[in-house]
Amino acid sequence: MTGPEHYKEAERLSAMVQRHPDSSDAVALAILALAEAQLAHAAATALNDNHPQEGGMPLDDLTAWREAAGTYASSIKGDDR
Repeated sequence: MTGPEHYKEAERLSAMVQRHPDSSDAVALAILALAEAQLAHAAATALNDNHPQEGGMPLDDLTAWREAAGTYASSIKGDDR
């Protein structure tokens, strides 16, 4: 699973908890959501910039992160969208 996929899964699980807060599974789902969010955070931290020539994140990964986080900006340098 990629970092953006972990992020989306954390959002999905969190939404399930919000829809059913009194469910017997709510605590377990919340814990899973936190674990997914931590994995996403670790991936984002490890790949924290978009300058691939200096060891940073490739543009495609940066685009995936921004789309997953709902913050996509078409002004990303080198993006043709």
